[in-house]
Amino acid sequence: MARIWSAGFKLGLDAARAAGVSLAVIQALLQQDVLKRLQSEWLDEITGTRMDRLAAVLAKGGTADELANAIADVLADDSSARTIAQTELSRADNAARFAAYQAAQIPLVRWVTTSANPCQACIDNQAAGPWPLGHPFPSGVIMPPDHPHCQCHLDPA
Repeated sequence: MARIWSAGFKLGLDAARAAGVSLAVIQALLQQDVLKRLQSEWLDEITGTRMDRLAAVLAKGGTADELANAIADVLADDSSARTIAQTELSRADNAARFAAYQAAQIPLVRWVTTSANPCQACIDNQAAGPWPLGHPFPSGVIMPPDHPHCQCHLDPA
């Protein structure tokens, strides 16, 4: 997972640089090791989500066999693994963009949908136009991804 986050963070920093964020700001973020702090938070979130699936079996009074099956499902679910990988790549990309825009004191951003078939929440976030960086968009989140498989990103307004 660390490779995915590192790759996504690099993509986001590259995009921020292309959008006009100075190299000095990018280098300062790298020196602060923002990615390392974020990785810990993200790992806790992913682990918690998977543990919730197992806890649901226990809460229903599931048997040892049902719990074993739930564990096997969590560990062997290729679709879930792909969803996590794609979503975490997007999370790291957007976290880098957000951090760079914040450090560069860019006040307004735009939510940009790139999917051929974006969800309504992402369409609404994009339609909101220029938005204060760090303030929740109409869907309630401050940056993409808003949901699994979200292919959106932030750009300076």
